[in-house]
Amino acid sequence: MRMYQLNKIVVNSKEIESTCPVCLFMSRDYEDLECIEKNGACTECYQNFAFSDMDLWKKGKRPTTELARKKMGIHNYKTVEDGGP
Repeated sequence: MRMYQLNKIVVNSKEIESTCPVCLFMSRDYEDLECIEKNGACTECYQNFAFSDMDLWKKGKRPTTELARKKMGIHNYKTVEDGGP
């Protein structure tokens, strides 16, 4: 008689975006993933721009990718969309 145990992990999953639509960088951690899903931007973009004018943010106004990266102090990194690794 053969005995074995079948292990399963059942996850109710849905597809979520892992790239910030504002700065176009991949999320850094779970907190970023949650923020992208909930607020439409990574944690850093959300903190840098939403809190400065929440009314505009709620209306869908987002900074350019260039402005977001400049605010982060990132000027020369490439994303997948613009030919990066």
